[in-house]
Amino acid sequence: MKKAIVYINDISLGYCTSSLGCDEQLDRILKYCKDSDITVVEVVREIEDTEDLLSRPGVLSVLAKCKGIDYVVVERPWCLARRASLLDRFLGRLDQAGVRLVCATHLWDCASQHVRRFQYGRAAAASCGGDESAAEHKEH
Repeated sequence: MKKAIVYINDISLGYCTSSLGCDEQLDRILKYCKDSDITVVEVVREIEDTEDLLSRPGVLSVLAKCKGIDYVVVERPWCLARRASLLDRFLGRLDQAGVRLVCATHLWDCASQHVRRFQYGRAAAASCGGDESAAEHKEH
C-alpha cells in the first residue's frame, strides 16, 4: 500500500465569494485515498497562506517529511497555487524526493492540466524512446 501526506488549505473559487474549505477537501481526499488504496500518514493544514509558496509553513512541513512517502495528495492544485511557475517549483522539490503530487479531484483547469503534464511528461518521453527511468511513472 502506498503512503501519502495530505495537504489542505482553504481555496477561493475564482471571482466569487465561494470557497472550498479544508474540511470538505479532507473528506474528498480521504475518500479518494480509500478508493485508491493509499494510506494517509499525516494531514498538514496550512496556517499561513503567503504568496511565496515555498515559504508557507505547511508546504515546508510537507517537504521536510517526504522521506518514505509515495505521494502528496491535494484535493486540487489550487490549494498550492494557480500559476505554473509556482507549481513547478513545488513539483520540482517533490520530484527530487521521489514523491508524486496527486489530485483527488480530476479537473480541466490550467493548473490541474499543468500538474498532469509535469507528472506524465516523462512517461510520454519514455514511450517515445526518451528517459527510461520515467517508465515507472506510467504505473501511476
